[in-house]
This record gives sequence, structure tokens and C-alpha cells, in this order.
Amino acid sequence: MTHTLKVHKASTGQLSSSSQTVRSDVSAVAAAAKALAPQPRHARWGHLSLCVLDAVYSINAKYDSVVVRVVHRYADWAELSSVLLTGAALSDAISPRDDEQTLTSFLDSIDSLADEAFAGEILRNKQRTSTRSRVLKAAAVRQTAGI
Repeated sequence: MTHTLKVHKASTGQLSSSSQTVRSDVSAVAAAAKALAPQPRHARWGHLSLCVLDAVYSINAKYDSVVVRVVHRYADWAELSSVLLTGAALSDAISPRDDEQTLTSFLDSIDSLADEAFAGEILRNKQRTSTRSRVLKAAAVRQTAGI
């Protein structure tokens, strides 16, 4: 299959061709996404901090039995309201909300805890991001939230 990438030349205002293709790649990805038949969300986390926890703890983990429990453990410890948004709340603005924990507040809440304590005492999960890197997921959460 031969494809062409159109590149805009600023100096001439014209398009030129390259040996690589983007159009067919985009079409293939769009077709694959459509085949997945995505459905509207029925719920979402109510705080960006919970989304960060979800994203990191989802690495090589069972979602319902591990990730959801970790997120709820933190939310309970931090006494967050609106942990899981459903129904009409899904059509509201995603962020920020008046009752949303900011990432700064999240980091402040765990600032006095070492990564091991955050993982073991609060989240009760000492999983690591991989067997090779040996980085605690709790440390990866802190790093990600601090970006």
C-alpha cells in the first residue's frame, strides 16, 4: 500500500508529498475505534486526584478488585465528597468544581507521608509499576500529580 503525507511548505504555500502516509493510518485507527463500539460513560471519578490514582494503579492490575478499591481507600481517607459522579452530574463541567480536590491539595494531603507509608497505610497496596523498574505505584502517583 502506497501512501502520501502532505506537508505544507511555508515558503511557497504549497503542499508537497512525502513517502510516508498518515491518512490511511488515521483511517485505520478510526475504523478500529468504531469497531470497539464505545458507549457513553455511566460514571466518572469526581476529582482529578482520583483519576491520577486510577491511571497509575491500572498498570498491570485488575480494575474492579484492585484499582477501584485503591481509589476509594484514598477518597475515604481524604474525606472527599462526590467521589463517583453519575447521572446528571456527568453533563456538568468536568473540572474544576467547587468541591473538587486540586492536585496541589492532593499533594499537600500526602506530603508528610513517605511513599511506603502512602502505599501501605493509606492505599493498602504496595504494587510496583513493573518488575524491572521497581517503582512503587504510590511514588508514581505522586510524581504524576506533581507534573
